[in-house]
Amino acid sequence: MVTGMAIRLPPFTHAGQSVLDDAFFQALTIAEWVDLVRMDDAYLLIDNPDIPRILLPQEGEARTPTFGRVGFPVERLQRLLGLDEGPPRLRILGFRVLSACNPRGCEYFRSTSRSDGAKGGHFAPSN
Repeated sequence: MVTGMAIRLPPFTHAGQSVLDDAFFQALTIAEWVDLVRMDDAYLLIDNPDIPRILLPQEGEARTPTFGRVGFPVERLQRLLGLDEGPPRLRILGFRVLSACNPRGCEYFRSTSRSDGAKGGHFAPSN
């Protein structure tokens, strides 16, 4: 998923860095089933809640995808999925974020259930 194109065009900045729009966002994701449980006014992620997910609107809807970590507000999911009421559990196709980048840097995410105990990391571009 990307919000724009990252190409190198003049003017080039110091150290050859590309100039990107401040709103630029790029994510590397894996499509998978996302299991959610309703707790009060939010749907919480059941598996690996520390890894962000991207949920897309139902087919044919011109709505913005929803990016969330830990969970999503019930009202937002009702609008996104076209639901009248929020059931106690949901299983929907979504995207687990492996990395997310913007002009300030990238963040990488790994499953907390990995046997090596590795966790996500972050880096910022060098100047």
